[in-house]
Amino acid sequence: MTKVCQMTPDKKVKILATLGPAIRDAAHIRHLVEAGVNLFRLNFSHGEHADHAQRYQWVREVERELNQPIGILMDLQGPKLRVGRFAEGKVQLVNGQSLLLDDGRLRLKVIAKQAEATASDAISCAIRHISSILPVAALANYTESGASSLRTSRERPKAPILSLTPSLTTARRLIVAWASTRWLTNTCARSRKSPAPPWKSPQAQGLAKRGETVVITAGEPFGQPGSIKSLRIETLHRADDSQRNKEP
Repeated sequence: MTKVCQMTPDKKVKILATLGPAIRDAAHIRHLVEAGVNLFRLNFSHGEHADHAQRYQWVREVERELNQPIGILMDLQGPKLRVGRFAEGKVQLVNGQSLLLDDGRLRLKVIAKQAEATASDAISCAIRHISSILPVAALANYTESGASSLRTSRERPKAPILSLTPSLTTARRLIVAWASTRWLTNTCARSRKSPAPPWKSPQAQGLAKRGETVVITAGEPFGQPGSIKSLRIETLHRADDSQRNKEP
């Protein structure tokens, strides 16, 4: 039986490891994952593309063996800008102003962008306040794109975030999110029906136990990306409590 390697539930900060020539096979990568590494960096400023491709395949091999999403960060070599200091100290840039670099060979334009608040932002902010007032054991979030989990992570809630998603790509991307634990589940398939209780997943059982409080968020209608409008506060009872499986 294959051992499933799971991230420590209360681990909020993630571990990033750069893969280099010292890594010669998948066994080395598996050892790092089991030691706590969450995602790997491939530095394209050094080495051959063929070597990076081989290490990429090793990471995906370990991912399949451990049945755990593993993130890969590809650090691409970009332009290197060597800049100094302004002759008269700091300069306050304003919207629409141009900034010349490298003796005018590079022109940057200042653009002021103001994001509009959404219902999802309000719910994410409310989650942080709830977790600071109530003894919340975990925050369970059903997500397809991962956007709602990222919003919640940005608020830095006290409780760990359990992101339930049907997308392996989304699970990999959420690895970098603060305090986020990912879990792949088929219950998040596009549907207008309410999802199955999150504490039924093995990872949720490790985050909260009977008698503890969880906060659950999901979209309405369920399965529609970017539609998080539902927030529920639940106290966990028996895992086989039939009342929790009934739709309202």
